[in-house]
Amino acid sequence: MNDDRDLTLCPIPGFTGYLARSDGAVMRKDRPTLTKSQCVRDGIAPTVRLRNDGGDVVSVAVHVLIATAFHGLRPARARCKHLDGDITNNREGNLAWRAPRSKRQQNSDRKAKKRALRAGVPFEPVDVLAVLGRDGWRCQICGIATPRRLRGTIRPNAPELDHRTPIKLGGGHTYENCQCACRSCNAAKAARSPRGQINLFPRPSPSFKRKRRTKLATTIRQSSGFAGPP
Repeated sequence: MNDDRDLTLCPIPGFTGYLARSDGAVMRKDRPTLTKSQCVRDGIAPTVRLRNDGGDVVSVAVHVLIATAFHGLRPARARCKHLDGDITNNREGNLAWRAPRSKRQQNSDRKAKKRALRAGVPFEPVDVLAVLGRDGWRCQICGIATPRRLRGTIRPNAPELDHRTPIKLGGGHTYENCQCACRSCNAAKAARSPRGQINLFPRPSPSFKRKRRTKLATTIRQSSGFAGPP
């Protein structure tokens, strides 16, 4: 049995006659009775009918009332999210305001979900910008900088989302398995998982390209039998 002494009561903005409880219940302030919630149909979050400060009786979702009481008023265009995916779990620790995802992000998640379901691997919605920012906008394979302004272009150092362990090899579409990679490394890696690619390699020095050209020229001369000037 839950101990009511461990529960927290908080006033609900706009509904001064009611209190929100940290376990997800709504109760009247004048008497310690829970307000009866109702569910219209399966798949719809429970709602309650309350009288607001304007004197009107309105139907409001329980999770919205709990989030408003414990996490503040709803930010612009935000939605109340159940963190564990259970719409009946309205505990204040399971609720958070989340901004709506862009159509580009929704399409990306939809494609990744299909791939994950087809491969039978874990899936969770991943915010691409959050992953790229977490990795400092730097390729986690070669270490080169991948500026945000190049995202969506065909430049070799354009930032892209990469799966450390490819989905085809059993890696999930999760924050833990996603990383920032430049367009060149992501294309070269493809569905393979090179050894050591998870850790960030040392950043190439400014003379890296010059040394590479010199080594390539030496290899060409040796293969052609030209020893170069005496």
